[in-house]
Amino acid sequence: MNKHLSMEAISLFLKTDGTKKLRLDNLQNLGTPFFRLLNPHKWTALKYFTVNQLQLTDSVLIGCLNGMHSLEQFEARGNQKLTEKTLVKLSNSCPNLKHLNLNFTSVNAAGLSQILKKLTNLNTLKLGQVEIGGETCWKSLFAGEKELNTKKRKSDVGSSVENSKKKIKKETTTENKSTSSEDIKGYNFLKFTNLKFRETQFGSSSLEYIFKSSSETLETLDLMSTNVSNLNPFFNTSLPKLKKLNLSSTNIKSSIQLETLLKKLFAESLELKILILGCIKVLNDHCINKFSENILGLEKFSIYGNPQLKDLTTFFREMFNSNNLTRLVELNFSNCQNINFAYCEEEFYNKIGRVEPEEEDKNKIYNLKHLDLSGNVKVVDEVLENLIVKYFFNLKRLDISSSRITDVGLKNALLGLKKLSWINIEGYL
Repeated sequence: MNKHLSMEAISLFLKTDGTKKLRLDNLQNLGTPFFRLLNPHKWTALKYFTVNQLQLTDSVLIGCLNGMHSLEQFEARGNQKLTEKTLVKLSNSCPNLKHLNLNFTSVNAAGLSQILKKLTNLNTLKLGQVEIGGETCWKSLFAGEKELNTKKRKSDVGSSVENSKKKIKKETTTENKSTSSEDIKGYNFLKFTNLKFRETQFGSSSLEYIFKSSSETLETLDLMSTNVSNLNPFFNTSLPKLKKLNLSSTNIKSSIQLETLLKKLFAESLELKILILGCIKVLNDHCINKFSENILGLEKFSIYGNPQLKDLTTFFREMFNSNNLTRLVELNFSNCQNINFAYCEEEFYNKIGRVEPEEEDKNKIYNLKHLDLSGNVKVVDEVLENLIVKYFFNLKRLDISSSRITDVGLKNALLGLKKLSWINIEGYL
């Protein structure tokens, strides 16, 4: 939508009944007078409402939400004026809400834990750079009301806790006899499908609460730029439905820990399609090469910003081996400037010979559509012509910005990559 649409123009649209989607992101000229035009009685069918990057007060948002009883998706990313008052209104007026984006807002754990009890259909929650607080806040947010009440009772009864534990233990089945006082298994957890916590500060057990609540339902988990370093929850829990995982810029402690995590993911998360491991200091050549076959079974793989990577020969050899089928559609090697593609090229030729791929192999194997090699100074004309053009001939998008490609190499690439529809050459030689 135009950022400078007049209020008169928008007001004409707002008179339309039955609208199901309204997106007002980044509209710079919208203020309180405009939102007074929103007649709550006209928005009973609205399912999608976004006001990202608008600094709207709680009173304005509450007025907007009055009649949106069918709302399923609400986004207010970047609205620093939004507080728990708006969330309470959401919980009371929008019982069907499934998707909530509160990235970079001022909400807190207290407000979230209160309203999430009522939003039982919520499956997508985005809390990027939101101040959650300590471990108690995480537990209250993800464990539900029963956990909070249990905790309160323990505090009230004091010395009688031990007697309560004994009584509970007698009533449990053999399977649950080993449950400790800190175990929160069996409580009324909220079940999430998609969780996004970019730049959110985690405590040592935060992931444990998340996984205990949603391990069987979680499909997307974004932990980019968080301070996650304790991966034990990953090791202790299976995520069978997981399809996308972003661990970029996290504080994973060692390459051994990362390899153990990948081994478990590839063995148990059989639906995994997207894996993003950008800017991880402990990621090394051995780790990529070791899981080459598994990575080629993904649809998208990204390892941007890892200059420590140098020799991925095994990975590429597996990729070009005509006996291997690959689903890989998107590959991001941006700012991995020390990967020696020329050396990899020679290894390919030693392995499969300097011959054109068979036609049946072209259609069967080389599915790559998007390739990002930006910021890689070792990507030169020879690599582009002899490797990328020859084997990645199905490419539709290619980023070679800030590489060492010359006009000659670029011309050959454009002639050879017949299906190319987008290319970024900013900063090439």
